[in-house]
Amino acid sequence: MAAETATWYLARDGQAFVPSEESDAFVADGGELTAADCVHGIETRPAAALPFGGLAKARPFCVSSPDRSEIAIVRLVEAAADGSVTITVDQYRRS
Repeated sequence: MAAETATWYLARDGQAFVPSEESDAFVADGGELTAADCVHGIETRPAAALPFGGLAKARPFCVSSPDRSEIAIVRLVEAAADGSVTITVDQYRRS
């Protein structure tokens, strides 16, 4: 899906991820992260930047949809020299 048509997205800009302008992000201090941790982290310590260097070793981070009805927990697996990026994503939707 093209970023222009998505409600929210996670793009790459050089050596960092860039969420949509209306989305918020949070980077966890440790290795485990729940959807509740994401909501709390976004409200109290939103991330201004998502550089690959700070996300090494699969350090989890969250991205919320603009209306906060969806949360994605993302882990950077690999950022290759050829420009490709491998991530894992768990997506949660509030009902």
